[in-house]
Amino acid sequence: MPRRTRSLAAAGITGIVLAATAVAPAAAAPVPAWARSTTSDRTSPAEARRVDQVPTPRLGWYPCYDYAECATVRLPLDYDNPKGATTEIAVLRVKARDQQHRIGSLFINPGGPGGSGTDVALAAPYFLGDDLLDRFDIVASTRVASPPATTSSASGR
Repeated sequence: MPRRTRSLAAAGITGIVLAATAVAPAAAAPVPAWARSTTSDRTSPAEARRVDQVPTPRLGWYPCYDYAECATVRLPLDYDNPKGATTEIAVLRVKARDQQHRIGSLFINPGGPGGSGTDVALAAPYFLGDDLLDRFDIVASTRVASPPATTSSASGR
């Protein structure tokens, strides 16, 4: 076999081997011990009792942006001191289109710092599929741009 043909054959075989390893399923490789999660994604019973001692606020939803509902709520900055300083949070929801078959709420958190969670929820009909929009309320929140207030100044509103 001429040298050029051997080089092309070797390059072709190398390409096939590389392509095959690139598309091999991730499940085929065992997960190393250091990569396995050692933490729980559940709230501990003690933490749940502590947080549940703070009353859940009722939201006064009102129509906004033609197809959404908005509300604001004042929440403690520190749940260890729920009567201390608070902050105001804006909440927006796009209700599920099929309320009879609604499953629940999908809370969107775009991370941060940076963009507004309420803007992301408002744009949900443009990037989420019908299967989610039909069956879930899409909800997000954004901290209202104001300095934290104390309970005494918040009650004067």
